[in-house]
Amino acid sequence: MNSTIQKLNIGHNLIGDTGIQEFAEIMKGSKTLTHLNIEHTALRSTGGIAIAEALKLNRSIERIEIQGNTIGDEGAIAFAAVLKINHRLHEVYLGENGIGDEGGRAIMSVLSENPDVNVNMIYSLPKMKEEKTTKKKKLKDYKPLSFLS
Repeated sequence: MNSTIQKLNIGHNLIGDTGIQEFAEIMKGSKTLTHLNIEHTALRSTGGIAIAEALKLNRSIERIEIQGNTIGDEGAIAFAAVLKINHRLHEVYLGENGIGDEGGRAIMSVLSENPDVNVNMIYSLPKMKEEKTTKKKKLKDYKPLSFLS
């Protein structure tokens, strides 16, 4: 990867899991990339997990936009594991990813441990479709969600 790239937007391309797995290998060694947009790139759980695994090693990325894919609970759980150890990552956009209760629980548990991270899950969790923002404080107030009970 070019050593001077700080922001990379490859969103809205049909990269898919295979393409993103190759990209994730390259991303592991990047020291300058701070913002990555891979929204709407036809990722499923395998691609989401590959990106999450790369983020365990990459300590330069501060913001990732991965919304509009279908990483599901497995991908959300992988991102929760990353957020426990990668404190450089401050903004994660996971909306519209088919994340259910299990993935939601995993993310919520990390938010209580890592107060500096902002996870946006608009349109991912049940009963949140009407919300315009889902910052950590808003998520904590969402008692109707089944994974909070």
